[in-house]
Amino acid sequence: MNAPVQGRTDRRDLRAPLKKVRGLGSAKGGTGHFWWQRVTAVALVPLVVGRFNTAFGAGPEHPAGYAPGMWFYTALAALGLLFSYLLWRAESGPAAHGLEYPSGEKPA
Repeated sequence: MNAPVQGRTDRRDLRAPLKKVRGLGSAKGGTGHFWWQRVTAVALVPLVVGRFNTAFGAGPEHPAGYAPGMWFYTALAALGLLFSYLLWRAESGPAAHGLEYPSGEKPA
């Protein structure tokens, strides 16, 4: 029997799509992992700013040390606005998915 060529699918493989993906992992814990990832990402932001404050000696006697934290939050807000705008542009117009309409159908 000949081995399949690299980059080509074996045309003799008649297995159903479900059979091909069996054993590739479980979808049972996906929601918990999703939320754990979001919570830790949000919790990481104040930790990073706290590290900036410590590294730059922020405190009552040296208030200028808080500037890197403020710049970090400003950059984070700017990135949030940028990605929101890009998502809005991608999801509106003639090539949109119709997500902006509750019924999912575009008006005529």
